[in-house]
Amino acid sequence: MRKIRPSEITNDLTQEQLEILAEMLEGDSANNGWIECHNKLSDEQVFQVHNKLGELIRKREELRIAALSERECLEEEKKSKEWYENADSDGFYGNMGQPETAQEFKKRYGVWPPGFDKNGDKLEND
Repeated sequence: MRKIRPSEITNDLTQEQLEILAEMLEGDSANNGWIECHNKLSDEQVFQVHNKLGELIRKREELRIAALSERECLEEEKKSKEWYENADSDGFYGNMGQPETAQEFKKRYGVWPPGFDKNGDKLEND
């Protein structure tokens, strides 16, 4: 893996510096010097590095998909279709928002939210 030292970081990051920093961010960031570099970067530069990482990941995925055979493409489509068809509508697939109602909270977490009794009735504040 290519690395860059904090002393080599310039005010205007070059494309090469962005790529190296993005690779460092994607790797084992605790052990490869990313933290030291991060401490020297401005917020805008950190944003640029994260954008570059996203761009590199998208390019790799495009290349992976382009390299698939027709059979492998069909298998990928089949797996994706099966996943969407079998997805649990109440399952947790990341932080996509909190339940909007007490009933949704109960259904998701198995308990009534704070401020509700064991029967699901809203408690009055005295």
